[in-house]
Amino acid sequence: MYKVVYTSHNLEDSEVIREMLPTEEFEFVLRPEPIDNHDEEKLIHVCRDADAVIGDYQFFSRHVIECLPKLKLIQFMSVGFNYVDMAYATEQGIAVANCPTYCISEVADHVLALVLAINRRLFEYADAIHQRGEWNATAPRNMKAMRELSMGILGFGAIPRLVAGRLQGFGCSISAFDPFVDEETMKSYGVCKKEFDGLLAESDYLLCCVPALPSTVGMLNREAFAKCRDGVVFINTSRGNIPVEEDLIGALKSGKIAYAGLDVLDGEQIDPRTNVLCNMKNVIVTPHAGFYSASSRRNGRIEAANGVLSFFRGDYAGCPIRNGIRARR
Repeated sequence: MYKVVYTSHNLEDSEVIREMLPTEEFEFVLRPEPIDNHDEEKLIHVCRDADAVIGDYQFFSRHVIECLPKLKLIQFMSVGFNYVDMAYATEQGIAVANCPTYCISEVADHVLALVLAINRRLFEYADAIHQRGEWNATAPRNMKAMRELSMGILGFGAIPRLVAGRLQGFGCSISAFDPFVDEETMKSYGVCKKEFDGLLAESDYLLCCVPALPSTVGMLNREAFAKCRDGVVFINTSRGNIPVEEDLIGALKSGKIAYAGLDVLDGEQIDPRTNVLCNMKNVIVTPHAGFYSASSRRNGRIEAANGVLSFFRGDYAGCPIRNGIRARR
């Protein structure tokens, strides 16, 4: 029998997973109390005898992995799988898997919602009406029609492909940078392939849709922002550590970036009362909510449970392993 620990703390979600894992094959454990994402010792205590963990945002560092001798699979309930020391997990023969189709439609919708909210200045109108009692349709300056805009997408995986499809109907031009996707594939989505510097220089809106990898973390720094058009709009629904947060704040303060729509910040436990980005008038922040819909939560738990079930039954095609580990150690 395999022990599976769900590192989140949500009874409703856990019941979905519990129903998926046959009791004769799996002992399923829901952690009894919340865990701070940085509390390694508590995470180790909860997962100590686990054969598999189903994780949220808790980071499985080298130290954590060293203390989990039975661990065979880390299954994340997200498209992203950057909450692990991947090199050490691979060295130890521990498979790392994600949920590649989880919430991709919701995130694509969220990207478009942020684009439209900024393009149509909805937050400025709402603030003027609710806070100052002003009724002025033409108060926002330099508002352009969507069909006049150049949209630049960083990354061209599953989510940005859906984003491109949603943008097509507005008549804007769409370009993307992704060194792993060829020109013909992008062209089939009505998207023009660009190099990184070219995308920065030519985009009115820069949409960040890349995973957090060693090659992408910090790729949007002061030098990169300097290459952008003056007054560019920056949208980030991927991971908060793709831009260097200090450099992003500087670009927003200087006006290099006119507006930003951010669903992710650098860290998951944010105090909006003190966070600088949460208190800038030219920034819309949402609390890493792009994934959310009533159906996506359930579907994500089902997808994660299916990954665990497939892995331990040797059906590796049914478990989206990201580090090539197939055999159970």
